[in-house]
Amino acid sequence: MLGAAQCSLIRINSETPAPGAAPPPDIWTQHRPHAAKMDAAAGEHARVRGALLSRDDVDGVRLFVKDFTLKALLPHLDKRVRLLDQQVTAVRKGVKNQIKKWGTSLFGKGALSGADTVREGFIEGSDACGPVYLYNSIEGQIRALADVSLMLHDYETALAHYKLVLSDFKRDKALRHVAAASEMAGVCHFLLGAEPKRQDEYLDAAYTNFMKHNQPRYAVRATLLHADMLRARLRPAEAAEKLLRVTVSDANDLRAGLLYEQAALSFLLVTSGGPPARKYALHLV
Repeated sequence: MLGAAQCSLIRINSETPAPGAAPPPDIWTQHRPHAAKMDAAAGEHARVRGALLSRDDVDGVRLFVKDFTLKALLPHLDKRVRLLDQQVTAVRKGVKNQIKKWGTSLFGKGALSGADTVREGFIEGSDACGPVYLYNSIEGQIRALADVSLMLHDYETALAHYKLVLSDFKRDKALRHVAAASEMAGVCHFLLGAEPKRQDEYLDAAYTNFMKHNQPRYAVRATLLHADMLRARLRPAEAAEKLLRVTVSDANDLRAGLLYEQAALSFLLVTSGGPPARKYALHLV
């Protein structure tokens, strides 16, 4: 039904171990998720995974993954980017669309009447939850284009579209979406090696808006990302300050304890004047 070009046959477990022969090296266990290792049954750890895979089997799996990536996955992502770009261009670019967007931002969402006020895929939502953007909304399409561009390491395109959709989220007062887009914009700035001030502005905005929307878990995620960026830029003391900031407003004792631990380890990385041992010990205890 799919055709020979769309199907692959992978041969596995064709090895017949010789009696008394040493088992082959275990190439699978180290790549299993940590949770799967912890949940393994008694005696499971002693089992050698992939013991029946011959060298030809391994080469066949490697060739399949390579062919799938080059012939299916990357062409699909490229096609997806082009399709999303066409949809975004049709709605957001051009003189008519620019004038419409300018009028909406200047006079508010109620400035345009009739069919122009209908927004496909947009649901107002409540004050607590905020607006909802379905995948077929233009905001959803822009966010998808930014995410796929980021996956393909096209950081400049991703950043441009995160900024584009961020202005829409701010106009709709969608704090949760503002925070998420700000977080990814900060990541793109970091990956592009942009000015550190811009990275800090976006990550701080992500933290602030997540907390305003009562999303402490996502605020912690943004803070951990920010702390990693600061440590990568050799600013561990500032990373510790960002981590400690969350503990003040986080009511979760376990999460706060983990953040204190990370802050203490950040203090150990301070090189100017030597690591502040007292701060490290205080926050670790």
